[in-house]
Amino acid sequence: MIVQGTVIVQGTVVSSPPMANGPARRNLIDYWGITSDELSEILWDNPSVRGNVFGFVAEYKLKQTWLLRPGIADLRRPSSFDRSVKCDFLFRHNEAEIRLEVKCLDTPKVRFHDGVYEGQFQCNASDSRPVPLPNGEILKNELPVGWWVRCPCGVPVRV
Repeated sequence: MIVQGTVIVQGTVVSSPPMANGPARRNLIDYWGITSDELSEILWDNPSVRGNVFGFVAEYKLKQTWLLRPGIADLRRPSSFDRSVKCDFLFRHNEAEIRLEVKCLDTPKVRFHDGVYEGQFQCNASDSRPVPLPNGEILKNELPVGWWVRCPCGVPVRV
C-alpha cells in the first residue's frame, strides 16, 4: 500500500520520500530499499519516466561539465513555475546574461553527420516570443535562438 508516497508492506514502513525539512539527503536506492538493477528495470519498463529522469540527468551533466567553470558567474536555476523566465539555467558570461534551455532528444531523432550530431525535435510554438533585433525591428520567434551546443564528450551538436 502507498500512503502519500510512503510504501507500507504488512503494516511496516518500507520506504518514504525525503521531506524538505526532514533528514539530510542520502542515497535514494538505499532509502527506498531497492537495488540499482531494480531501479533500472523500473526505468526500462516506464519509458515516459525514463525520458523525464534522463532530461534531469542531462541538465545535471551539463551543469557539472560546462557551467561550473571560471568565467561563469551568478549561475542559477529559475523556478519552472515562473513563466516570465523561460530557461533551465541563467548566468553571466563576459558581462552578458545568458539563458540556457536544455533539450534531451529521443535517440531515434539523433544522427551523426560530418562530425556533428544533428537532432530533430517538435516545436509547438509554446515558446513563441518577440525578439528585438539590433536594427530595432521586432521578430516573432517560434524557435530557440542560437541552438549550437557541445555534448559532454566535446562534439558540437546542432539542433
